[in-house]
Amino acid sequence: MSKFEDFGDLFNFNRELMEDDYNDGQKYMVKWKKKAGTTEFATTVKVGDAKDGSHKLAVEEKVKAKFTEAGGVQIECKFKNSGDVAYEVESDCLKVSSMVKP
Repeated sequence: MSKFEDFGDLFNFNRELMEDDYNDGQKYMVKWKKKAGTTEFATTVKVGDAKDGSHKLAVEEKVKAKFTEAGGVQIECKFKNSGDVAYEVESDCLKVSSMVKP
């Protein structure tokens, strides 16, 4: 007997499938996502087609975290195997601290 899975939001599923399928020149691509509490981890490994007898390998790690302390903080970091690190932090701590009366 067949077992059918509930994909939930099929529009989002199809969008992600098209994004993955569009990676021209990629031999293999593996994505792994994990959520632990308010933190999300996403790892992507790409192996390019062979050129001159070698494959190009790319690895990217993305971490998203949300904290409720100090009025709320959202952090997003990206790490790549080339050594590139990018991060973005959003916080309402200045807004919250200006509302506190001594």
